[in-house]
Amino acid sequence: MINQWVTQQSGSVYWLVGYKTIKHAMLENGGMSFENMAVLFHGDTFSSVMGLSPWLVPVSGKVLNLPVEILQQGLFLTSSTRTEVMLDHLQSLLIASLDGEEVMF
Repeated sequence: MINQWVTQQSGSVYWLVGYKTIKHAMLENGGMSFENMAVLFHGDTFSSVMGLSPWLVPVSGKVLNLPVEILQQGLFLTSSTRTEVMLDHLQSLLIASLDGEEVMF
C-alpha cells in the first residue's frame, strides 16, 4: 500500500522517521545510509539531543525495499520543493519563541 501511494505522487516524497527507526532501517540496508538523508536537529542548540533527532529521507528504491513494518514507523510527506527546502521548513518548526522564552520541540 505504501509503494502504491508513493508511485501515485507527482512531487518528491520524503520519509520522516525517528532515530531508532533510521538505525533499524540502515541495518536492513546492509549498514548503509540512504542517499541525501538529513538529520533535523543540528547546531549548538540541539547538541545535547542530537542523538535523538528525527531524520528526513528522500524516498528511493532502497527505502521502498525496506520491510513494510519499518516503513510504517515513519511519516511520508510529499512536496514539489527540493530536499533542502523541505529540511529548512521542518527545522524552522523546532523552536518557538514568546516573550523571550524559547521552547524546543
